[in-house]
Amino acid sequence: MEHRNRGLMVYTLIWKIENFSYSWHETGEKLVSPIFVTHMLHNTSWTLELFPRGVENATYISCFLNRNESDLPRNDMLSPCSPVWEVRYEFLATTSSGTTKEAFGSRTNFRTGQTLGFPFFMNRKEIVRKNQSSDDDYFVLQCRIHLNTRDNSNYTAKLLAKTHILVERYSLTRCYENYIAYDSIFAKHMDELPTLMIIRLMKLKTEDNLEIDLLPYDFCEYIRYSTCRLVLRDLHTQASIYSFSTKVSGPFMPLAMKVSRFVLYPDNRGPLLGIRPIQLQFELAFSAGIKQQESEEISSSRI
Repeated sequence: MEHRNRGLMVYTLIWKIENFSYSWHETGEKLVSPIFVTHMLHNTSWTLELFPRGVENATYISCFLNRNESDLPRNDMLSPCSPVWEVRYEFLATTSSGTTKEAFGSRTNFRTGQTLGFPFFMNRKEIVRKNQSSDDDYFVLQCRIHLNTRDNSNYTAKLLAKTHILVERYSLTRCYENYIAYDSIFAKHMDELPTLMIIRLMKLKTEDNLEIDLLPYDFCEYIRYSTCRLVLRDLHTQASIYSFSTKVSGPFMPLAMKVSRFVLYPDNRGPLLGIRPIQLQFELAFSAGIKQQESEEISSSRI
């Protein structure tokens, strides 16, 4: 009869990571959530850990629940404020690509300082989304903690915390009406800020092709993850005639691209009849740190 009269306490820890695709963490490196304090569980605290490229395998995303070490003195560790609980936990992930994923942990005795979870929670391919806008890039990880209580009441609460991966964006447009022999573009946010990159255009005389070099400057060595896109368009029709894009994990290294003469000279015309008017568009975005928002209780109820 005692078991039948037990109640249930459920805490849902919600962690939203914004600009998730710009997480620079390599295999074995983790993002850690702000601290969640569960007041009805004797003010114990928890954190969620997420490995964007897995603990050991970069193909997977790993996630874990950690019960933080107690702040109590060691001689108080056996007090009611730091019990060993038999809990059941489950994870639910929702991504901006529309993917959802669930995983259920078995009932276990959860001690302070213990970390439990799923090293192979979901495949990274499940979160890939083409043409995703910069305002629609997130990963939401929820962890539900279920604990049976001795009274016959039920209690539920939701806590929300956010991690915002800061992203710097730079773009430029340059137009060329005539023959391109040589040009160097210094890509920088503002005059007083360091140069990000040099874009060098150089005509190859022997082939009539155009070489475009992306040469990272001093500031680029501090970038840990970036995306880059370069497009050449017909200046009059705005039709794309050449495009290049890449994602770089780690420092940006020099890149060289060759644009065929058949793109530069429409209708197989040679250089004597003139190059087609071209518009160059360049975009660079890179991660620039993390901003945390402390957790807060967004709802609670007792029945």
